[in-house]
Amino acid sequence: MRFSWGQLIYSGPTSDTLQEVNLTVVSNQECAPQQHRPITSNQVCTFASGKDACQYDSGGPLLWMDTSTRRLHLIGVISHGIACASQIPGVNTRVTSYLTWIVSRTS
Repeated sequence: MRFSWGQLIYSGPTSDTLQEVNLTVVSNQECAPQQHRPITSNQVCTFASGKDACQYDSGGPLLWMDTSTRRLHLIGVISHGIACASQIPGVNTRVTSYLTWIVSRTS
């Protein structure tokens, strides 16, 4: 799931209310051709039909809920997409790829 305050449509106004969307993870192999660029192991692609991150959403959280504990885990940070394209997966930075660095800077 993703939460954000960014624009609701490309070049439109930002949202006055926090937006939430449930997403599906898309394989990097499936995502790369739609992004017209390589997707690395440091990234994770997500998709929800008719929904996408937009301007001012970058840096927001990509969360996964562990259904056994009902706890949310930060798995990604919103990175980029193609002009708020609601039929193309969005790209997020994979937090686990940088976990050692994050811990070394915050502990």
